[in-house]
Amino acid sequence: SAFLAGQDVKAREKRYEPRIPYNEKKPLIVSGNGGDGRNLLYHSMLTGYTPGLGLGYSITTDSISGKKITGRNLSMAWLYKIAYSEGKRYFNDHNVVFDTKRKYDLTSAKHGEAYRDWLIDNHGFCYELLVPLALKSDAYKVMQQDLRRFFTSYDAELEKRKKECLILVRTSKTDKIASGGGTVKHQMDRFGWDLQNASLDNLIFRLNFNQVTSMPLLNETGYKGRVDLSIKAAFPDLEAVNRELKRYDLQFIKADREIEVLVISDRDPATSHQAVQ
Repeated sequence: SAFLAGQDVKAREKRYEPRIPYNEKKPLIVSGNGGDGRNLLYHSMLTGYTPGLGLGYSITTDSISGKKITGRNLSMAWLYKIAYSEGKRYFNDHNVVFDTKRKYDLTSAKHGEAYRDWLIDNHGFCYELLVPLALKSDAYKVMQQDLRRFFTSYDAELEKRKKECLILVRTSKTDKIASGGGTVKHQMDRFGWDLQNASLDNLIFRLNFNQVTSMPLLNETGYKGRVDLSIKAAFPDLEAVNRELKRYDLQFIKADREIEVLVISDRDPATSHQAVQ
């Protein structure tokens, strides 16, 4: 009408978009089905054991793709540990409780090829979650919700339970551990620990991470400064460790404490259908 009336016609050149191969019977983006995923905004995926992928997990955040949690060929128990760690705690044998009749389906004490065979036998999973940067603080909650939907036989929650612990305390008010400064060093092996300009909280975290004892370790020294320690002993020899710590007026004592634990339990069959609604 504008052209026939002698008016200027403003027409935009049609943009050419090449067709991308897509098969509606296959997952979107996987193997290039519908694109390469570079414009992915949100993504949640679970597969069974994937040969050749290795075992492990990673948690990354960047300003372009957002926050990503990836688990490769992990047990169900490991997926729960990652989800409920929420990036601020670490779960191991000390603080995970299995209130279930089917613990074998969740975790295994096997090692090497026997453990890999157990994973292959429908006990290993690959999981990935990608959320945009605006939702990064919700990523662990989203993962927890995914696990509730995926694994309908189990529930998981954080609880406070009383456990016998090894507690690091000061035996005097004399400061024998203050750091002289310098490069931060955390050297730990089966012969002892060598800390320079380090924190006691970090020491306890590393000892718990390595599961050096059958009990959880806690820091109740109240000491907030940096420390220098050279301990020529290691767990499980508590007596030898305490002999070394005595030089610094430190000691590990045994005592009951309420600590935070991850409890994985059997879900009531009457409520299992709710997880998939």
